[in-house]
Amino acid sequence: MVDLYDRYEKYKIASTADEDFIRWNDMSEHCADAINAASTTATFDSTDATFTNLTEVVKTEVDSILPILPIKYIRPVNVNDDSTLTNQQWDFDIDMNEGDSDFISRIKLKAINDVGVEFATFNQAKGHFIVVDENGNEDTSGSIVELVKVNGQNKYVAKGEGTAYLKYIINEDEYQTADMAALSPDQYITNEDIENTGSTAVIQINVHHKHRLTRHAPKAPSCTEDGNITYWTCSEGDYPCGKYFSDKNGENEIFEDEIPVKKTGHSWGEWEVTVEPTETTEGEETRECLNGCGEKLTKTLPVLTHTHKLTRHVPKAPTCTEDGNITYWTCTEGEHPCGKYFSDKNGEDEISEDETVDPATGHSWDEWKVTKAATETAEEVKTRKCRICGEEETQTVPKPTPADQKGKDGTAVGPGASAAAAQNAITSIKSDTDPKGSVFNKLKLS
Repeated sequence: MVDLYDRYEKYKIASTADEDFIRWNDMSEHCADAINAASTTATFDSTDATFTNLTEVVKTEVDSILPILPIKYIRPVNVNDDSTLTNQQWDFDIDMNEGDSDFISRIKLKAINDVGVEFATFNQAKGHFIVVDENGNEDTSGSIVELVKVNGQNKYVAKGEGTAYLKYIINEDEYQTADMAALSPDQYITNEDIENTGSTAVIQINVHHKHRLTRHAPKAPSCTEDGNITYWTCSEGDYPCGKYFSDKNGENEIFEDEIPVKKTGHSWGEWEVTVEPTETTEGEETRECLNGCGEKLTKTLPVLTHTHKLTRHVPKAPTCTEDGNITYWTCTEGEHPCGKYFSDKNGEDEISEDETVDPATGHSWDEWKVTKAATETAEEVKTRKCRICGEEETQTVPKPTPADQKGKDGTAVGPGASAAAAQNAITSIKSDTDPKGSVFNKLKLS
């Protein structure tokens, strides 16, 4: 393969006859391993043979020869001039914005052996890329870069701000190399081999966030609510970062707590009485915010303490038939009189209503006098007179019953019997032996 040819080119010695020819023994002296490699697929005697330097023919003929030197490096091709990166410049960066994508096939790779010669049979399709983090660990989260398949082609998509890496991995059953000891084609190049002796292609993907800003209009603070400054947020699109900015270009980032404008609080006016309190009902007073927010504060005024408005009542002497009263005062004036009684004009000595009364004296009567004697047909009339007021009182005495009228039980002393009959009945039983002055001599019923 080309590896053999390039090594021949590196070590060939020009012949004195023609610089385009080289003797096999010269090549054998300086490139013994190349001759031996060739002999693994073609048997020939190199004695007195010459090797014609026909580039195309040699390259074609050696394509079937197994490479003795394995892959040491897999490097990306410089995207600017299509040249392979130098040994010191194994990787390159790709800058992308969130949401950008590109086809994996646009990344071109070359394989290099340990003498810096291209590994001619390298086929990029015999491997694939994976996403790794800065420590080389595979990252399948897709948070920064995600590998997707679109219409049968692999693409890498920038998902979120940050840095991720595309690492190329060969298929480990594709690249066979000769055993340096036995020169037998029974070994395959592995990714571990490449990592141990060189390195594979690692492309750094720098994903940059592109702000899609939304303007938030300023809001003046009120007495009870915060306002805010004019600010912008990155909250649109598929990949909003949620950051805050004080400018429309997203250059001056601010913190969320820098956005509010603190509420002003109320500026209260003086208290004004809107409902006057009374002795029976509470009052009310109000004050308003001078900032014009319309907020009001209201508080209750307590019921007023009662003030007596007293009326004097003059004393009145009692009569025989009517009560009088003492001098007293009552709270009966004003809108809310309490109706209490007091014995003093200052309303300090409260008394009951009963204590204001001076009771009636009652009549002071003379003795009864008969003003009309009783007859058998008319009752007796008696009269007496009050010494104080002169009022007279008259009383009638029932007319007498017949002297012999017996009682209902038929006796002279039974119910309904006349006094005369009873007296006669009693006195009729007296005798001469009765002591002088005994009841029977004096008895007189009235």
